[in-house]
Amino acid sequence: MRSPSVRRWHRDFVRSWQVYAGVAVTLCRGIPELCRELARARKDRAYVNSEASYALMRLLYVMSGGYLFRLLERYISPSALPKTRFRAGFTKLHLDDCAALTKLFDMQCYSQMQPARRGKIGDFVKDPMGRIEIDQADLFASRELAELATSSLWKEAARAILGTKPIAVLLVAWWSKPSDGSARMLSESAQAWHRDIDRLRELKFFFYATDVALENGPLEYVQCSHLPSFRALSTNHGRCTDTWVRKRYPGGFVSMTGKAGDVFIVDTQGLHRGRPVERGMRCVLQLEFSSSVFGAEFQYRPRLPLRETWPSYPVWRKALEDDPDAWAPLFGRQNQGS
Repeated sequence: MRSPSVRRWHRDFVRSWQVYAGVAVTLCRGIPELCRELARARKDRAYVNSEASYALMRLLYVMSGGYLFRLLERYISPSALPKTRFRAGFTKLHLDDCAALTKLFDMQCYSQMQPARRGKIGDFVKDPMGRIEIDQADLFASRELAELATSSLWKEAARAILGTKPIAVLLVAWWSKPSDGSARMLSESAQAWHRDIDRLRELKFFFYATDVALENGPLEYVQCSHLPSFRALSTNHGRCTDTWVRKRYPGGFVSMTGKAGDVFIVDTQGLHRGRPVERGMRCVLQLEFSSSVFGAEFQYRPRLPLRETWPSYPVWRKALEDDPDAWAPLFGRQNQGS
């Protein structure tokens, strides 16, 4: 009769091979279609790929340690700069006037666990979730925030890092607050270590609307972890444990504490998390640029239509007229050409 240790070894061995066999089948089935979709995306930067290709894309990132993403990005965007030009993976700016960000404080909020439940942030203080979303319609309707988001400063900063014409693909805002600390809540609140592998190349601007000390849950980032590396090799493209991160990246991480008005530009394909909040709350506006919409774009259709009743309408309309390629992906397609 085999000993318990031999049985465990045999069980783990079988499970490992089952995982790798499943991965091999996924690759064989999905790569031809992924190649066809990449060819379409090269000709049409607005092409929205399938969910299957997105899932395969995420798997290819972790299996290649990010190296394959560099080749795919260069295929779609030949002028893209290498990530080594943005070596640390983040940089910091500051807004002299952050009055626009205070508009977030009075906007409607909702919990991801109960999307139908709406209210101001004060109504969610006792909610177990560590992240409370700010309503998209309120966010996009604000003239002050539209003027902030469409400032040429951010687009030019993104162009300097990406090396290509940046495309705005996401504008969101949320509150981070104390949660019950469970693994599920930390994962749902993006307070567990992870990579954003939503697109071949992505760059996010985090605008702090509140002062953020360590106890308020700052963004934390493993420097240089956005660079292709064998340390990133894995079969897991979801959340990562503290132990795994410390073992693979013993150099540690940076806690991005700051004042209201601080802006952190981050390549979020690097390992990062929102530090679990111990006290108080943190409010953040996030603007994301990419070199193409290829990736998770299918998740964001349909988007909000641009509404003439919004106070921000003239601001967004001007941005769309001046540079439709950059700003059209933020809105529903019915508004992009009109």
